[in-house]
Amino acid sequence: MKKILVSLFALTFILSGLTISSTVNAEMKKAPTPAPTQQIQLTTEQKAELAELYKEKQAVELKILDKYVEFKILTEEQKNRILEHKAKWLKNLEENGFAKPHQDHEKWKQSKPKF
Repeated sequence: MKKILVSLFALTFILSGLTISSTVNAEMKKAPTPAPTQQIQLTTEQKAELAELYKEKQAVELKILDKYVEFKILTEEQKNRILEHKAKWLKNLEENGFAKPHQDHEKWKQSKPKF
């Protein structure tokens, strides 16, 4: 009789835990409504300051890539491809007025294949 009572108690405990966790999961899956995006216009001084900082960043990244080539971690070809990619990225950023476009992560998550 004692085994049956302990088993029933354990089963009740487990089922109540599953009910609570499924309720919490359902609440967590509700996506919050995104805030409306604002178009921020930078002044020419702000754009110039950002351009200078990105040029400094690019110079440091070049030194790092040179060290990778020196230590035989990357080939010269790989370094050049990385630099080309970074140059395209910077050009795109400058064309957009240094305003990084918002990435819709929820849309990306939905389009991602599920395995």
